[in-house]
Formats: sequence, C-alpha cells, structure tokens
Amino acid sequence: MKKATLKIVRTVRYPFYHAMVEAREEQFLDDEFKIVWDEAESQNMNFTLEDRVELLKMLTCIKHLYHDGVDYFYCLDLDAYWEELSILIDAKGK
Repeated sequence: MKKATLKIVRTVRYPFYHAMVEAREEQFLDDEFKIVWDEAESQNMNFTLEDRVELLKMLTCIKHLYHDGVDYFYCLDLDAYWEELSILIDAKGK
C-alpha cells in the first residue's frame, strides 16, 4: 500500500453569495459583501439579478463556480472586492 500526503494550503471558505438566475433567486451569505450593492441602490441605481451576476463575474478578486444551475462566488479580500465593484458600478451608472 502506498502512502499519500495531503497538504492543505488554504482554508476552504463558504461562498459569500449564490444565485440561481433561472429560478430568480439569490442570497448574500455575508452582509459585508452586500453593503456596496445597498449603497448603490440607495443612490437610485437598480440592478437585476442578471446584472449582479455578470458584474461579479468581471471582478478579478472573485472566484466563480457554476454548478447545477447555481452561481457561487468566493472572495478572500473584502477590500479588493469593494474597490473593484465600486469602479464597475460607477461605470455602469454613467
């Protein structure tokens, strides 16, 4: 029998957001990541579920996984998320 070694480099985290576009369902699992969207909507900017998913896919700090009709989004750096997303939202609003 051979021995195997497993080295865990980074803790696996839960997604901060997941969406089922076809079912029109979404959920933020971490409120820290929702604040940027709330602030934009308070400035009369509106986003559809599709808009939100497409913008999140564009962020370089995000890891996106699609499985069985569900989009999962992971992020390790909240500051980078806020900065990148703010720039994209501002560009969309103009």
